[in-house]
Amino acid sequence: MTSSYDNARLGVRLFLAGETMFFAGLVAAYIAFRFGALEWPAVDWRTPVALGFPALAGLGFARLAVRRFGHRSYRAGRMWLISALVTDMAFTAAIPGPWQMIGTESAQDAGDPRYAAGEMLWEAVRFHALIGALWLASLTAHTWKNEDTERSIFLGELLVTYRMFVAGLWLAVTLLLYV
Repeated sequence: MTSSYDNARLGVRLFLAGETMFFAGLVAAYIAFRFGALEWPAVDWRTPVALGFPALAGLGFARLAVRRFGHRSYRAGRMWLISALVTDMAFTAAIPGPWQMIGTESAQDAGDPRYAAGEMLWEAVRFHALIGALWLASLTAHTWKNEDTERSIFLGELLVTYRMFVAGLWLAVTLLLYV
């Protein structure tokens, strides 16, 4: 019989494997959206740099939050979790629909395959963020209830991973895909 800590570690590995597959799907969706395009957008290399700098700054703050969280500062950990979940839910609520992405609502009626692919990607992002938020919140409730230092440090690492994928990389990929 394994401990809940071992189960949580397995869950994180499965979550990260799912993230890898999800990003492979995002790359495939990007190629599918741009495949039939007569005009490809001009490449502006300032965009990845502009997106990367806030991501690095955010990860630095995340590392500090993990350190405080590991030293039993549960209030700081709670505030970090709440800010991560609020940001992630706001981001998923603000993602434009596929009809906005391709510029017409008649694409659905015309059977445009980009509409179907965009709809699938849109719903996958929302569902993925919701599942990650619920899973992270349940693990947080369990950890705070037991007040286990080792699990608290582990949970802080999970918060950084969740924040990096959902709020950082999704935002960059979505902007590159939709703009």
